[in-house]
Amino acid sequence: MISLKNNKQGFSIVEVILIIVIIGVIGSVGWYVWQSKNKTDKTLDNAVSSQNEPQKTIKSTPTPNVNFVAKNASKLQFSYVKPNGWSFTESTNPEVPGYYGITYVAPGTTKNSGGMADTIKTGAEIVINKSNDDTYKSIDELFAKAPVYKLISSKDLKNIQIDGVRAVQFNMAYEVPDALTTLFYIDSNLYTIAIEKAAYNGHPEYLNAYNDLISSIKF
Repeated sequence: MISLKNNKQGFSIVEVILIIVIIGVIGSVGWYVWQSKNKTDKTLDNAVSSQNEPQKTIKSTPTPNVNFVAKNASKLQFSYVKPNGWSFTESTNPEVPGYYGITYVAPGTTKNSGGMADTIKTGAEIVINKSNDDTYKSIDELFAKAPVYKLISSKDLKNIQIDGVRAVQFNMAYEVPDALTTLFYIDSNLYTIAIEKAAYNGHPEYLNAYNDLISSIKF
């Protein structure tokens, strides 16, 4: 009689270890893929959110010009930018109707004393005068009839525009180059803006300051 033997055998230790290693590798790869996908999804969500957020506008506040002088009806009928670093004094004259004056003095300015009036030795001054004496109604009438201005030849007058208003420039002091005077009328008020400076002082910054003031005028 033939007897049947049981040929069933279990896994060896090596096979068990190999199976564990394979399962570990598969698990590690799966965990890495899952983590990478989460990070990618989070990055995309953040990018979309930032794009959907309203953009904040940064407004820059302009720096105010400390040299700006505002229009004042009782003084001057225009605004302007005064020379930087120059001192100033104001004046009035009860004998002259509506007169107002302001003088800007450059740093280091000195004067020669004596004679009918002080003359500038070093430095420069810019003088703004206003008068509402209505004896003369226009620039042309002023230069045709006023004794002081009649001495100035028409060929020495330079017509300019200041903020759309007609003005003339001329050199009142022939011995001093570029000692300019600018003259214009606003509402029957006569304005003169003059630069007085030392003769042949070789400082173009004084004339530059004068021209900058003239060009900054706004009515």
